[in-house]
Amino acid sequence: SACGTTPTIVGTDSAGKLTIGTGVTTSCTVTFAAAYTNAPACVIAGDNTAVTYAATPTTTVLTVTSSADMASDVISYLCFGRL
Repeated sequence: SACGTTPTIVGTDSAGKLTIGTGVTTSCTVTFAAAYTNAPACVIAGDNTAVTYAATPTTTVLTVTSSADMASDVISYLCFGRL
């Protein structure tokens, strides 16, 4: 949700790539298909070196925020925890 217009995601709850949609976007929420028992540890990396990204996971979602507009950026993520 709130990932710009027509975002895409490829992967699983534990690893994948998120392509942010178009439009000004500084926050994006990805809902996990299965809830984790505890909030997982998540690491993210984006393809835009001019932007700083941060990951905030809960048991049900991964929220990605950025220091600037991240429209059309590709963000890779890895989350480790118990489903």
